Formats: sequence, C-alpha cells, structure tokens
Amino acid sequence: MEDAAIQQGFKNLKDGAAYDNLFAASECRAKADWLIGMNGTRAFTKKYGRKQTIGRVQTPTLAMLTERQTKIQNFVKEPYYKVELSGGGMVAVSDQMAQEQDADTMQAACDGQCAVVGSIERKRVEKKPPKLYDLTTLQREANRYYGLTASQTLQALQELYEEKLVTYPRTDSQFVTEDMRKTVESLVLALDGQTVDVSCVINNSKVTDHHAILPTMQGAKCNKEKLSETKQKILSLIIWKLVQAVQPPFIYEDVLVTVCCQGRNFTAKYKEILQPGYTAKPVPFVEPEKDKDASLPNDLEQGMVIPVVRAEKKQGFTSPPKVYTEAICCERGIRNRP
Repeated sequence: MEDAAIQQGFKNLKDGAAYDNLFAASECRAKADWLIGMNGTRAFTKKYGRKQTIGRVQTPTLAMLTERQTKIQNFVKEPYYKVELSGGGMVAVSDQMAQEQDADTMQAACDGQCAVVGSIERKRVEKKPPKLYDLTTLQREANRYYGLTASQTLQALQELYEEKLVTYPRTDSQFVTEDMRKTVESLVLALDGQTVDVSCVINNSKVTDHHAILPTMQGAKCNKEKLSETKQKILSLIIWKLVQAVQPPFIYEDVLVTVCCQGRNFTAKYKEILQPGYTAKPVPFVEPEKDKDASLPNDLEQGMVIPVVRAEKKQGFTSPPKVYTEAICCERGIRNRP
C-alpha cells in the first residue's frame, strides 16, 4: 500500500511459477468446498427433507460447539476447601481438600499458632514481546478488548485497507520480510519517536503470500478522530501491536514462599517485576488492569518465625468449561469463512 513498495515490486518481478503452491492450496480449498459443502448439503437435505447445510469449516465448528455445550449442560459442580493463613504481612494457602472435615481440622490446629517460613524459591522469567498481527490474532484481541465480532473486525479492517491506512488484511503471517526493514523502522520512529532494532519482527521464511498487518505511513499520520469508533479502535490496535512488538522483553521473578504451621505446609506466590518491557505500552481505549499480584514483604527471610497467624477456611466450587466466544474460536483456528 506504499508507493515505494509498489515501485520496488515492479523492479523485482518474479516468475508466476514461484507461486504455484499458492494456486494448489486454493484449488484444494475449492475442491473441498465442492465435495463436502455442495454434495454434503444436497445429501443431508434429501435425507431429512429440509435444508441442511454442510461445510468444510461450518460442520466441524458446529461439532466443536455442540460438544462443549453438552459438557456444560452435564457438568455437576463439586465443592472443595482450602485453609488461608495470614500473618506477618503475608497470606499463604493450603492445597485443595475434598473433605470439609479435613479443612476444619487444619484450621483448628493452626489458628492462633506460630508459623515458620520454610523456603523462598525464585524463578526468573523472560517473556519476549508478542508478534505482529495476522488476521486471526487481530480478530481475537479485538473481541477480547472491545467485544467486536470477527466479521465486524474484518469489515473495519477492509475499509481501512481500502483507505490505504493499513496493509492487506487477509494474512496468516505475523512477520515481515527483510526488504521491509527500513519501512518498519520509519513507521516505529513516526509512531513512537524511537529508533529501534526491528529484527525481531523480520523472518522471510514465515511470510508466504502476505506479511503481517501493519499501519501504512499514511495510517500512522492520519487524523484518527475522523474515523468511525470501530475503525479508530482497530487502527489503534494495529499501531499498538507494532510498537509493542519491537520493545524489550518483559522480565520478572516468580517467587514461591513455603510456610509451615503445626506440621502443615502452606504456599504464597508473588511476582517481582524487574523490567516492564513491552507491557509498559497500554492497550488503547482500554482501562489498565489493576495489579492483582501482592508485593513480597521486604523483611521476609527463610527461617523467619511469624509469632501468631490467623487461619480461615475457604470454600470454592469446581467450574464448568467456558462457553466458546469468538475469541476462543479464533484461537482454535476457526477463520472468518463460510
């Protein structure tokens, strides 16, 4: 969608034979639609005396939804119990127990007693920034963040493409090619004011017919307020993902603390952020989530005695499988196709 990119393409024309595999894949889908869709629809309509549509995507998707709904309807919730230990600025919990009597016994034994910090285990975790958007990932996150359906996202994306604000939408790649390095560097500089190494989003071997979805330079500089609300959100998501994808990794430590009270073990989990990295870029049009992770007490040491702890019994129930949403369907690879 950039004039320079189109001119570059005409200077480096390739033989059509290089794309024979794309043709073969398309022909395969067309034959599958004919063999399964048309013949299956006719056969089932004839058998049941009314229209029954069958399709290579529709039918397995319907089976998946039906199977999940059956599991939800037949689910029987069961109670479980835990004992929560609090004291010394920390909260630790026991393992789950099926019997309430076992939880009552543990609570009675530990309430008002002293406890000892048994061990403090630290595990460093480094998460790389997310990849750029392909169509499926964008549809999934637009549903998760904004409640947009896959078709709403695709429609807004197609309109943005036709307005030359984003690149081609129907792609299954999350990378760009080496010849786009300078273009991506210029985009990030225009969007975030930073000169960064974009090597992490470049992989020629993982780009087939189309590269990942990007804003064009025109899209980066446009006045978003003139767009509809849905198109504003979709364009902002694409810009956010590009900027996020070239940020440093998110680094933190998972801390597992074991507490012993009256011969029984309890655990407390904490997360210490060492480098926010790409997580420092908030999702556009979405209120930032409150940090649910408790802070590790500064004076906590192995072998430390907590003089008095409070023990409380907590009851919970097992949960049924989640109902499939559009986001989950996208995660399962169900594309926006008939």
